[in-house]
Amino acid sequence: MRHSAIIASILPGGTVNEREEVEAVNPVLIYDDQYNIGHICTRQQVNAGLADKVAMRWISPALERTDYTFGDLESASNRAANLLLSLGVRPGDRVFILLPRSPELYFAYLGILKIQAVACSLFSNFGEDALLDRNG
Repeated sequence: MRHSAIIASILPGGTVNEREEVEAVNPVLIYDDQYNIGHICTRQQVNAGLADKVAMRWISPALERTDYTFGDLESASNRAANLLLSLGVRPGDRVFILLPRSPELYFAYLGILKIQAVACSLFSNFGEDALLDRNG
């Protein structure tokens, strides 16, 4: 099942090898007079010396707190971007995400933006008609 393999690959402890985990996506900060928000939210902050600063605080349904730094967001979103590139996703492609609200949702979203694809969120409470409408 392709979707579960993609999700497993971007989760902590997933199947992405170490080289892919730390490999940065080719940064394109400005493309067609538009800024790449994926890089601005991650790489630009790391380059500004904020790699160890908390960028996102996740409170789980069990009320457990996990902090993610800008460096964590950079690494995790690069893994997602590299995975999508390896699957043939290119700028302008639509990528649908069907994940619960979790850190991995945001990692995937930023990774999609980094490769200049179009991020489309799906949620399990969408009905069949809504899913079909979003898939074109």
